[in-house]
Amino acid sequence: MKRPRITIAHIILVVLVVAIGLAAIRSGSAAWAGAMFSITFFMMICSFLGAALGRGMRRIYWSGFATLGWSYLLLIYVPWLDGKVGRFLLAPNLFPYLEEILHSDAQGGGGLQSLALGILGATATGGGFDGGIGGWSGVQNLSDFGRIGLAMEALLWAFLGGWVACYFASGRDEGSNPHGAGPAGPPESGGESHADETASRGSGPSA
Repeated sequence: MKRPRITIAHIILVVLVVAIGLAAIRSGSAAWAGAMFSITFFMMICSFLGAALGRGMRRIYWSGFATLGWSYLLLIYVPWLDGKVGRFLLAPNLFPYLEEILHSDAQGGGGLQSLALGILGATATGGGFDGGIGGWSGVQNLSDFGRIGLAMEALLWAFLGGWVACYFASGRDEGSNPHGAGPAGPPESGGESHADETASRGSGPSA
């Protein structure tokens, strides 16, 4: 198989998802949170269909998409995994913090300067994202802004999983078919025909 290539359709899809995500972050409303979750679960269900009904590289892509995408959702929504692993992922820590910063900027008009000062202050005090503003308090207590972040990170994991699966599959096929091995059939047939022609010449009438 050939190496996976980035096509115009892939770029358009990524730009569309990023645009919807940025619009959802800007709004932070329940409607946008629902839209992002609907898109995420729609893509996750479609990944099962792609893995079951696809062929070749498409099937490999959807298999990787489903594996990493659903793995992320399990880490976030399964109670035991949520407390052990999910709470330390990027979105559960970053987006509640950003929500507080963005809301304070909207009220005080601080802009990017307030955002930078807030991040530097949390880092200097050793609080980080989880110990400072916001923090992860479980899926049940998630705000709309936090749900948007989880949906976006789940899609990121899924897309990366599809590309990684295609990359490993193409490398496996290249390793099993080395370029140095040449065809074995034609030289043998050519050698036999040359030997038959020599024998026929030697068995002709002598002068």
